Amino acid sequence: MLIKQLDILTSQPGETYRFYSDILGLEMVSEDDHSMNFKAGKSILRFSFSSVGNPYYHFAFNIPNNQIQQAVEWISKRTDIIPVEGQSIADFRNWNAEALYFMDPTGNILEFIARKDLNNHSGSPFSPYSILNISEAAVVTHDVRTLVSKMEKAYDILPFSKQPVKDDFAALGDDNGLLILSGNDRHWYPTHIPALPFPVQVSLMKDNELLTLDFNMHI
Repeated sequence: MLIKQLDILTSQPGETYRFYSDILGLEMVSEDDHSMNFKAGKSILRFSFSSVGNPYYHFAFNIPNNQIQQAVEWISKRTDIIPVEGQSIADFRNWNAEALYFMDPTGNILEFIARKDLNNHSGSPFSPYSILNISEAAVVTHDVRTLVSKMEKAYDILPFSKQPVKDDFAALGDDNGLLILSGNDRHWYPTHIPALPFPVQVSLMKDNELLTLDFNMHI
């Protein structure tokens, strides 16, 4: 499963542009009066402009499976890393992956994740080109298990084999692309920031079929 495009909202387009262009070094491939699109490897990250509130999200980028330490050194020169139990790197042994977390200036919680079961080793220095694709797109819901069932029945999107479904958390898909479902009574790991439901749209390729999933604030 590959996330082709993640559509989210921003109420601060100027700060958003500066961070994703100047700090992360992503190429802005298009813009208009209502949105801007950045290329993140094989995915597109789309920000639509909103004048209501301050929406924020969690999403992750896959990076080469051998470059988590290089990613730490690279991102720490550009913004602060969110510590995980006093460390820069989170070790997800059940997922056979390592990750680091940071925030953009509008409140989004971002993640670089190196998944050791993917064949994406790189011998090049870490750079914006090391951002391979959007790996995770998070959705907040009041009923995780019901949404898991809906995704399975309607789209044949199944729970991630490395993550048991819980009442307040689930991951659907595979190492290439995951929908992260969070209950709205959780915090975004590894912060104390509450997971709140904001509109999000995810376009993904599954079994050579393009699916566009719309999630609104009442799921």
